[in-house]
Amino acid sequence: MFGAYDLLLMPTLPMKATPLPPPGAPLALYCQRAFEMLPNTAPFDVTGHPATSLPCGMSDGLPVGLGREVARGRHLPHRRRLRAGRRLAQHVAVRPSEQPRTWRRISFKRIDFTLYFTPWSRQEGSGMKEPRPLNPTPVREVPLPNAPLARVVAQARFPPILSIRNPDWAAAFQEELRETYPHLGKEQVHRIELNASQTPNVSQDLVWRLADSEQGPRWRVSLGEGFVSLETSDYDSRQDFLDRLRVVLATVEDTFKPADAQRLGLRYISRLTDDATERVGELIRPEVLGIMDPACDSSPKLGDSIIFMMTETRFLGPDGRPIQGRWGALPPNTTYDPNTLEPVTGPSWVLDLDMATSAPSPFSTEDLLTTAGSFAESLYWLFRQMVTDEFLQFHGGEP
Repeated sequence: MFGAYDLLLMPTLPMKATPLPPPGAPLALYCQRAFEMLPNTAPFDVTGHPATSLPCGMSDGLPVGLGREVARGRHLPHRRRLRAGRRLAQHVAVRPSEQPRTWRRISFKRIDFTLYFTPWSRQEGSGMKEPRPLNPTPVREVPLPNAPLARVVAQARFPPILSIRNPDWAAAFQEELRETYPHLGKEQVHRIELNASQTPNVSQDLVWRLADSEQGPRWRVSLGEGFVSLETSDYDSRQDFLDRLRVVLATVEDTFKPADAQRLGLRYISRLTDDATERVGELIRPEVLGIMDPACDSSPKLGDSIIFMMTETRFLGPDGRPIQGRWGALPPNTTYDPNTLEPVTGPSWVLDLDMATSAPSPFSTEDLLTTAGSFAESLYWLFRQMVTDEFLQFHGGEP
């Protein structure tokens, strides 16, 4: 179909707005209401086709939108895409009249529509090129006595093991780690799974938490029936973190013997606050700051008007493994990931780098640790490409 047509017209949503779930409705109903709206829009986030949504009027008192996706026209110039949207706004936007079985045109003096663009690296003639893999080289780790790391997280996922719910099995796991993480707790968390029917499957999982202190823990191990993670807000060095991760992974391997590791991820989140936010132009490289760079000579100076700015980028990493990067400015009492990064009372600037495997492998502690070490080196190399020597000195390091 996409090879034969330039434009694909369809309703923006597969249905008109539905009533909100009643008070006290189960979480599954809220999820169903949200996800049942996705079928006509989400596929184009994946394929990279730009899309618009035009307000077409009302039906039974509810708004109706017309979605336009550019099919073969993914490589059309942007002006032609916008011109097509204008034509649709002039000739297609209609609404039902008060008389049944008839339609009438609406005269619009102004019409607003939303335009979504997905960057496409293979587009010719636009200056965009095929992405080249990053080529990290070993970089000496510079200790930072006042490191701005807000959170470092490593997580290994494996096929569900129901015995992890059993307190007796969890006790065996805890006993191996209790000297370092003496405080035990448990939480019920919700898990949402999507399937082909678009009806989400919502379930509750039991997660055991082992921490170094009961109030404000600096180190925490989390164990669920399909994952184990190690996280800290008190990162000292790469070797210290990897040593702790080895112990956690080995304990899981010895206690539960997972069949394989479906995914291994490592994530570093740095956050600048207080005086550092005033010097972000010195601490972060200009190409990373973009319009926030104080030296940017644009007129008007757009960076002075930013309230919230978060850049999200996916780099092509070594061996084809992507590296997810997020960075930008957050206003006070704001976060973009409440499960990982707590908001702070003042403005902040965040740099979040994340790398993960994409294929299952045998659950071998040493193999997983080797991969985690490689990830740590790649993420640190990328971190050093994004910050300046002043950043290291500001936090007590010696470049």
